[in-house]
Amino acid sequence: MNNINNQKNNSNDQAAERFFDAMVFMVSFSFQVLWEVLMAMATGRFPWIKASICTGLVYLGLSYELDYHLMQYTVFSEIHPFKIWPKSYRVWWWFWMSSPTWLSGIFLKVTARKQKEHLEQVFTDTGLKSKTGRTPAPISTRRKGDGTFKQKFKNRGFSKNQLESAKSSLQASMGCYIDDIKVNTKDMSFELVCSDTPMPKMIEYHDLVEDLSSRTDYTKIVIGRNRTETISCDLKSTPHLLVAGETSSGKSSFIRQALTTLYRRNKTMQFSMIDLKAGLESNMFEGKKRIKIASDLKSAENHLKSIGEELEKRFKKLKSAGYTSINEIRSSSDLKMTRRVIVIDEITELFYGSRSKGSFGAREVINRIARQGRAAGLHLIIGTQRPDSRSLDTQIKANLSGKLCFKMADNTSSVIVLGSAKAKNLPAIAGRAIWQSGMKSLEVQTPFIDIHGAKAILDGKEVDHE
Repeated sequence: MNNINNQKNNSNDQAAERFFDAMVFMVSFSFQVLWEVLMAMATGRFPWIKASICTGLVYLGLSYELDYHLMQYTVFSEIHPFKIWPKSYRVWWWFWMSSPTWLSGIFLKVTARKQKEHLEQVFTDTGLKSKTGRTPAPISTRRKGDGTFKQKFKNRGFSKNQLESAKSSLQASMGCYIDDIKVNTKDMSFELVCSDTPMPKMIEYHDLVEDLSSRTDYTKIVIGRNRTETISCDLKSTPHLLVAGETSSGKSSFIRQALTTLYRRNKTMQFSMIDLKAGLESNMFEGKKRIKIASDLKSAENHLKSIGEELEKRFKKLKSAGYTSINEIRSSSDLKMTRRVIVIDEITELFYGSRSKGSFGAREVINRIARQGRAAGLHLIIGTQRPDSRSLDTQIKANLSGKLCFKMADNTSSVIVLGSAKAKNLPAIAGRAIWQSGMKSLEVQTPFIDIHGAKAILDGKEVDHE
């Protein structure tokens, strides 16, 4: 008899335990669903439109007592609040009115769990698994209205270079395009800036330069386009550019379109072009009154020397007129000063084509222009195929505020220009580059214009600004 009672007591205890566990699970799950709903609302992931439509349909159904009429044809007809306790109908009403919200929360919770499992597998497959066997854990997802979204993850000790190296595999596995990777060492996290839209593989020059046609600022250059917008830079705020890239990457085409744009849009701007690659790229600019060309080392050094002297004269004129920068000169002022853009296509040839004393004088002039040229209206566009620490020393690179780096053959070259391996990991698409200015680092597709197209524009004298 005692054994029977003990068995009953044990059975009751087990039932109570199961009931308690079930209640704990329900409460815990309810809070998780509520948290998921609140986070989805805060990050813009909550399906407001669908939930609102469903709530409206539920309201109509309850207003016409469809719930009561439908239950009459089921085995649950006797448990409707109208029959059990009419006063409880308000609870019943709120339960169904809130159902689209909590059902959305359950759906988001299940989706988040599946996504977490998927991402764990993605990171494992791409080699992003720590020595302790942990993969980056998702923290949040924020969607923007332009088709981009940001995914934040708990980092497990991976460097930015490791994440950049895995970028292509991550894109393929995640089914999206990664524009940028930001590592935050303070909270040990990293953020993937993603997009659902593919980057264009080819952009014609005329398709983008039209974006400048309505502007009154004639010192702007079109850099290119990313997935959501056209990127441009203003020589007033970004006075000097470094353009790097291996053969056939798009470097020469970009320099060509930058000069064409500035020449076409500003009738007073002066240009100096140093082209030590047998003058092949500068041929199309021959004979233009506002463009001076140097195609051999000696003439390049002499021309740079004269620009150095011009820099001194400009500072004296600004000082005597009471100005500190060319940007302060108004059209009504008696002082007239035009901007000059100095293009050096292959700086390595200039610095190391000769070991004469003059070549090192050229380095000093370029350093001075990079440091002081902004105030005097002298701007540098420096191109290089083979960047190294000697031709791009710390002083020069620090003062080249805009950097456009096309596909690079190795990590070292990319790091010298950008400080990261991003350019090494670019796809082999002509015109694809990384644009870096200030804190911005964007993947862009630069506009293409061939030599014949540029010549047609220059010979047609299409000038927008008098």
